Amino acid sequence: MKQKTSRIKAGTNAVLFCLFALGIIVCVNMLGRHGFARLDLTSQRVHTLSSYTKKMLNDLSDTVEIKVYLSENLPDAVLKQPGNRTIQITGLRQALKDKLDEYHSYGGKRLLVTYVKKDIEKAAKDQGISLFPSRQVSKGKTEVKFNLVAAGAVLYFKDRKEVVPQLIDKSFFENQITGALRKLLHHGPKKYVGFLSGHGEYAPFDAKLNLPSGRLMGFIAKRNPMAQRVVQILNYWKQQLDAFNANERKNLEKLGYALKRVPAGKPVPPDVELLMIVNPEGKFAEKDLYEIEQFMLKGKTVVLITGSFHTDLKNWRVKKLDLGIDDFLKHYGVRIERNLVLDMKSNNSLPIAEYKGGVLQRRDEPYPFFPMVSEFGERNILTRNFSNLTLPFASSITVLKRTYTVKELLRTEPSSFTWAYNTTTQKYVNYLKEQMIRQRGFVPPNYVYSWKSDPLLLFPRNYEIKFPEDQSGETKRQLVGVSIEGRFTSYFKGKKIAGVTDGKKDDKKKKTGGLRLNSGKGRLVVISSPLGIVGVSGDLVFEHIKPTLFFGQRGMFQMQRALQEARAKLVEIVELFRNTTTMRDRNRDFLLNLFDWGIAEPGLIEIRGKRYVFRKLDSISETKQSILKYASIVGVPLLFILLGLARFALVRRRREEWMIETQPK
Repeated sequence: MKQKTSRIKAGTNAVLFCLFALGIIVCVNMLGRHGFARLDLTSQRVHTLSSYTKKMLNDLSDTVEIKVYLSENLPDAVLKQPGNRTIQITGLRQALKDKLDEYHSYGGKRLLVTYVKKDIEKAAKDQGISLFPSRQVSKGKTEVKFNLVAAGAVLYFKDRKEVVPQLIDKSFFENQITGALRKLLHHGPKKYVGFLSGHGEYAPFDAKLNLPSGRLMGFIAKRNPMAQRVVQILNYWKQQLDAFNANERKNLEKLGYALKRVPAGKPVPPDVELLMIVNPEGKFAEKDLYEIEQFMLKGKTVVLITGSFHTDLKNWRVKKLDLGIDDFLKHYGVRIERNLVLDMKSNNSLPIAEYKGGVLQRRDEPYPFFPMVSEFGERNILTRNFSNLTLPFASSITVLKRTYTVKELLRTEPSSFTWAYNTTTQKYVNYLKEQMIRQRGFVPPNYVYSWKSDPLLLFPRNYEIKFPEDQSGETKRQLVGVSIEGRFTSYFKGKKIAGVTDGKKDDKKKKTGGLRLNSGKGRLVVISSPLGIVGVSGDLVFEHIKPTLFFGQRGMFQMQRALQEARAKLVEIVELFRNTTTMRDRNRDFLLNLFDWGIAEPGLIEIRGKRYVFRKLDSISETKQSILKYASIVGVPLLFILLGLARFALVRRRREEWMIETQPK
């Protein structure tokens, strides 16, 4: 009877549990028809739309249609230019669908999402969407070629449309879609990002090659066939440079940025909102700095990206840069020091080639000249959502005065230190050169090297280099990036500049831009590292190519020498590009943040900050490493032995208790 009652009670509880569960499910579904909620456990809120996007979707005044072009059979990876890099796109379809579903949740009936089903690749190409070659190939009758896949979208609003040519980065979906939506809804004059050129800066535009005119070149070629061959080589190199820069420019334009070349020494066009000065090599004239400052005093932004040295990774040479901007920066309260920042613990790697057994092998070695940045200005929208950056060949920045608002943006790890350029540095560079020669099959005489004692390819025994005792400072976080804001007083106030008149405040002068400003609000950002950005500049490659080389008795010798210098510069650029590819991709987001900050698009900066975080493992001392090592070797087996003994004692105790209870009284 007692057992029967227990069964009835258990059955009743089971039925009630099922009814309650069913009721909860029904209630949740009813509530879900009127609202929704998501739980995003990522620290950067990667899977949640930003407040900027939500506001834009809630404020839609008319219907927006997003037409998605996504190939049916997507591969696990596609090949992307430049360099046919392999991009993993596993799970791309579901990730894009989830993101667009969230857009639809906030946009409601005013946001329509449709997926093209027929002739996807052809339709995508007609709309200007990029087709990517996959690693899968198809065999034809006469050739074998990679299959092309489409992953993009087109947004329509009224009579306008915006194309998102590529959607292959899952963590970049919101940035691309919201950026296209912003341009679609806020249709107005373009805000340009200007790139200064004239000092060998990075500027993604066609190279300039100064050659004799066509008719004159034909006359020279008849008298000197070698000259014609030189011109053919130079034109071929120019085509390669132009193709590279066109690809870089196209990639930035796909992200929604309008770019413009700004010649040095000329007034900056009024439609330029941000002026980028990236890795200059030549000296700035006073007129160059004057025009840059006049642009900034109009309430606009200037970004200076440069270190103190030019580094040639092909020949392992270090050369001081004399840009002539020290006094100009001093006026605004900062100085880029003549040193290099190193970090023996927290750094990025450098690709190293070595012959082993007659076979060339490549691997990555930690490289102290590629220090990592881990401290960011949390209150600054430029950097507050970053986890790490790598700043190759960086120099430290000193804040001299705080007349204006100076904000620290980037600092390296506490294990970093500075190394002033001197003879010791040159010895180190010479050592690196010798090491590379050794790896290519030639061992210098009287040279001793051991992989075990010198694992980082840094410290030869025949050079007395000690770290960090002979350095300019102790290990500490080094400042490598600042922003300066405020109402500035002109550096050139009261100074006479060649070709510049003071002008009067009349309407004609205002329209032509001739009015000289002695003060004004502006913003200046200084980053003391090249950021891994390769300056493929015709100013550098072809700086020694002049029409006069093709004339005179010494013309042939000068022509060959100039050709060799141009070729050496090209090889140097290729080597730098190969060695900094990884960090350049990681630093891309910071560069794009600078673009958006300069053209007043803070919402896109907020979105771009929501990326998957690269979390670096904390470095520990060798003592702690040894403790953890032996604890895992000895401690784990010992723990199992103790657990076994405890289990044995527990079973034995229970058995004894059972025997006592079962003994007859």
